[in-house]
Amino acid sequence: MEFPKSTSRVPIIVDENLKQKILEWEQKNIFYGAFPVVGDSMTCDDQKKTIPNGSKVLAYQLQIDFESGFYPWFEIPTNEPLLIMGTTSKGNDFCLCKTIFFLDSVNNMVSLRSYNPNYSDQIIPISYIKTLFKIELVIK
Repeated sequence: MEFPKSTSRVPIIVDENLKQKILEWEQKNIFYGAFPVVGDSMTCDDQKKTIPNGSKVLAYQLQIDFESGFYPWFEIPTNEPLLIMGTTSKGNDFCLCKTIFFLDSVNNMVSLRSYNPNYSDQIIPISYIKTLFKIELVIK
């Protein structure tokens, strides 16, 4: 999957902890960036975890191989916000901001959840997932 080239810069306040993480990502050649979030599915009353429509998230790519067909279930983070990039069986690319709350290794499915209770859970085949990004910071 190709990642779009950045067309704009986003000012981010970087504390020492985040600075160290960014340096580590760069040293390990881990792709990271600020990604826009569109929609209100990840908004909630908890101001510490809400991801509002129009915000950006600083996220880094997890080093998980989804292409081999052998899925590393133990490496997939659950119950934390992620950017999930993939392709459907019809060839449509997608990028979702959700949490993975259940891994079904028998049927090779993952269950996705929004923070906003007005959105239903989704179940997708793990084969749709190409890349996961862990969200490190919400830029509101």
